[in-house]
Amino acid sequence: MRTLPFQLPESFLLLIRTVSLISGVTSALNRDFNMWDAVDPFARTLLRGGGTSTARSVGREAVAILSALARLPQRLDALATRLDRGELAVRSPEVEQRLRVLDGSVRRATSAILFTALLLAGVILRPTDEVLSWVLIGGSALPLLHAVAPWRLR
Repeated sequence: MRTLPFQLPESFLLLIRTVSLISGVTSALNRDFNMWDAVDPFARTLLRGGGTSTARSVGREAVAILSALARLPQRLDALATRLDRGELAVRSPEVEQRLRVLDGSVRRATSAILFTALLLAGVILRPTDEVLSWVLIGGSALPLLHAVAPWRLR
């Protein structure tokens, strides 16, 4: 095979090797069995067109693949156009959930900082302006509720 002026595909060579191995094994097991006589009716059916259902299904698959390949450049161009316009949206439920959790944490942290600022301002102003001081201390209760409440305020 190596001295021939052409090369056979690797899959074809493997097929030849497989057939020769099967022929050798069947001959060793039963000297009267001829593998070629067993394969001959099937091969003749294929050559006469009896295997047309297989050929048709392969043909249909080939047409479908070629059709998809023909449409591929147009689809890629449409995708690139949508991407350029900013119309392409990628949704990831897991990322969106994590962003919602992060957003809630930031909101509660902001409420905690606001609570602390109002409370400290009220305590610092207590000696000079007692009324404003109590308003600030009382007003700090709302951010405190938001920061520690089990329900979600938006």
